[in-house]
Amino acid sequence: MKCPICGGELVRSKKDPEYMLCRNCKKRFKPRKKTAERAERPGEERPRSKRPEAQRTGREEPSERFKTFRLIIGIISVILFLLITLQSCAAGLGNILSANGEASGSAGFILALMMMIGGIVTICMRKKESVPAFIVPFVFYTVGALLGAANVGSYADLAIWSVLAAVFGALHLLFLFLCREANIILSILVPVLIVAAIVGFTAMSSRGSEDGGSTDTTSGNQGASDEGAGDDGVINFSGTGYNITLTRTETGGDYEGNPCVYVYYTFTNTGEQNLSPAAVSYLQVFQNGVSCERAITSEINDQMNNYSNEVQPGGSSEACEVFSLTDMSDITVEISDFLSASGEKDSQVIQLQ
Repeated sequence: MKCPICGGELVRSKKDPEYMLCRNCKKRFKPRKKTAERAERPGEERPRSKRPEAQRTGREEPSERFKTFRLIIGIISVILFLLITLQSCAAGLGNILSANGEASGSAGFILALMMMIGGIVTICMRKKESVPAFIVPFVFYTVGALLGAANVGSYADLAIWSVLAAVFGALHLLFLFLCREANIILSILVPVLIVAAIVGFTAMSSRGSEDGGSTDTTSGNQGASDEGAGDDGVINFSGTGYNITLTRTETGGDYEGNPCVYVYYTFTNTGEQNLSPAAVSYLQVFQNGVSCERAITSEINDQMNNYSNEVQPGGSSEACEVFSLTDMSDITVEISDFLSASGEKDSQVIQLQ
């Protein structure tokens, strides 16, 4: 070995063999161990420990509990987004046409959006057990459930989707408690109470909307009640924001000379926006148990034009719709809302001869 100072030869000390002496510098040096020298050789790697990464770093690997269950919840939420969005668009269109002042369509779309966001977050963070991985989806599901439960109205399915969103949110809270090894009774009791509260809130909202429309429903079924007590030959139906009274029927011929019936009725706007019979009402004629098709006539009178003309709030107009006939037997006229969740209608049997 060479002296690191003068470059002379080093000799081992007789008194202390662990040290090397330089005769020129009169210095002594302690040589490095072979293991250290071997580690410093280029091209060689130090042997890796066979212990797992978790033991070497002192950290525990996540157990990834409820990973599959959370994935299923996320996928269901994304799929339901499409279904609820379609239903909400139809409900919103019905609210606009009937001018009932409800916001169930908008609330349903926001609920669908909240469920989709909660589902995407759940899918992306399904392997994590941190608090945000459970709390963030819980917040989205719960907010959507509360918003939907408060605006059920005529959109009856919104109550179902609101309760389902509450269940998904409560499951995330349950998973969080179980992962944190909280008290088992508390872990189950808190999610159950959240779901029960939202279910009760949804039931109260649905009942309130039905009670709010009870006045119109009673008047709307007045014609049906009169029919049950005795057939007076007149339909008196109160729909959402309007009233229709059947005035008379006439038989005639279409543009090809085939028999048809002219159904005349008085349309009264009882709402707060301009409405037309074509936008809010749905009139059908049945003969021999089969619905009659609409007829095309060679001439159009004013009443037929009023079918599509709008009427201001408080105003009335006489409208007419024409239907084809197969013979001159009795017909049944039915009237209902154009978009109705309850299926309420009024009907009357008319004798043509």
